[in-house]
Amino acid sequence: MENAKLIQEKDKIITQLQEQLFCAQQQLDWFKRQLFGRKSEKFIEDNPQQPSLFATAPAGTSPAPTTEVKTHKRSSQKKHNDSDVNETGLRFDESVPQEIIELSAPELQGENSNDYEVVDIKETTRLAQ
Repeated sequence: MENAKLIQEKDKIITQLQEQLFCAQQQLDWFKRQLFGRKSEKFIEDNPQQPSLFATAPAGTSPAPTTEVKTHKRSSQKKHNDSDVNETGLRFDESVPQEIIELSAPELQGENSNDYEVVDIKETTRLAQ
């Protein structure tokens, strides 16, 4: 009687393991198709109307005529005029009116202002209307 129960339990375990193996095999096959299948490879069809890029020319044709092009050098340094952009990034002289707007950080005001240290100041110049 006990042997029959053990055999039934073993058969049940074997059936469960076979189902798990079947599921794992299906997943493995799916991953193989994704990694090595048609989806992972770009398939380029050969177009008979398009000539090959690296094919040699037929024996009866002559090479295309070549033309000589004048060579030139590019200048690497830009030439600046007085009206070009200055250090601040604008093309204006001193006659343009300027307005200075100072924005202060709220952390530097109040009781805890000694806890902070000014590391940098940012200046920005903008054109306004």
